[in-house]
Amino acid sequence: MHRSCTIKLYLNDEQFTALTNQLGIARWVYNHFLALRIRYYKLYGKQVGYKTLTHNRLSAHLTHLKTYKKFLKEGFSWSMQAKLTDLDNAFIGLWKHKRGFPNFKSRKHSVQSMKYRKDLVKILGPSKINRP
Repeated sequence: MHRSCTIKLYLNDEQFTALTNQLGIARWVYNHFLALRIRYYKLYGKQVGYKTLTHNRLSAHLTHLKTYKKFLKEGFSWSMQAKLTDLDNAFIGLWKHKRGFPNFKSRKHSVQSMKYRKDLVKILGPSKINRP
């Protein structure tokens, strides 16, 4: 069972910058792998998926990207892996449930999201939350 909650955060400048960087990294990973899948399909006429046999290849590609894209080292690895899973679920929704083609994510969109591991986020009280 998946549980989620929506929280309005009041952040200081340092926290805002850190969260904005994390959201930007997660968005960049999603957009990069969406473009990669589109290019792969145009070249070979095949779908490449995250949960298929190519799972290790996409994860290895993400690890390889961290060597020459230094800003990716600042991001949380589990949130980047979650974006790969989100992208794969978007393509599954396209083919199985007849949803629309996945869109590139924009920082100008008012709703931005990323996932945290539940063991790292702790609610300390009605107005306090602890996150990495």
